[in-house]
Amino acid sequence: MKSKSLKNKRILITGADGFIGSHLAKRLLAEGAEIHAFVLENFSAFRIQDIFDRINLWPGDLRCVDTINKCLKGCRPEIVIHLASLKNVTRDPALIEAMYDVNVRPFLTYGPTQDTSLFIPSLIKHCLWGKDFKMTRGEQTREFNYVTDIAEGFVLVAQAENVIGEIINLGNSWEYKIKDVAQKIVEFMGNVTKLDLGAFPYRPGEAMRFFSSSEKAKKLLGWVPKVNLDEGLEKTITWYKQNKNVLL
Repeated sequence: MKSKSLKNKRILITGADGFIGSHLAKRLLAEGAEIHAFVLENFSAFRIQDIFDRINLWPGDLRCVDTINKCLKGCRPEIVIHLASLKNVTRDPALIEAMYDVNVRPFLTYGPTQDTSLFIPSLIKHCLWGKDFKMTRGEQTREFNYVTDIAEGFVLVAQAENVIGEIINLGNSWEYKIKDVAQKIVEFMGNVTKLDLGAFPYRPGEAMRFFSSSEKAKKLLGWVPKVNLDEGLEKTITWYKQNKNVLL
């Protein structure tokens, strides 16, 4: 399985100030890459404040052709990792999207610094505050990928020489009922929160089973998830306990 060094490679990450993007930026720095971060002009800095002096920031807006072109001409990236997202906007498809060589699809991801409006950090926040947690009956299944495993997958894609044109899923395929994951978190945090199962109805069209197949990632990249659910939850809970002031 051929792979290339990322040392001194100019890598542009859109959304580098986001959840997955920030973890990936730090992982790529460890590989010796030169990181360029395309971020919103009013971006939230807390996820990357510890690497400010090691990355190049390019504030801008994906809806603005001029700022994208300025960034691309200024940093001349050898690799572009597009993690920023936009909804219901019109933008020139000949810009960032036109650079796609590989389509990487990370499945449900969790870990430190994730927005607390999402399931796992939201429940952790409720436990920290000692509040009951309303949810569905929780019979639906999902897989939960620890963020460093997903970041590692992107690194392997960037290093790979045999993946042009591929669509690659990053997901561990470990299926859990939502209610069982919720109960684990409550137990890990001392049973201070009551789960109000069935307080919310399932969403219209709720997928009762949802998980990935990552055989291609294993075959082409040698990617294997390393962090199991218990370990990942403990790491995540520890981070939020130590950063109670950063409850997004």
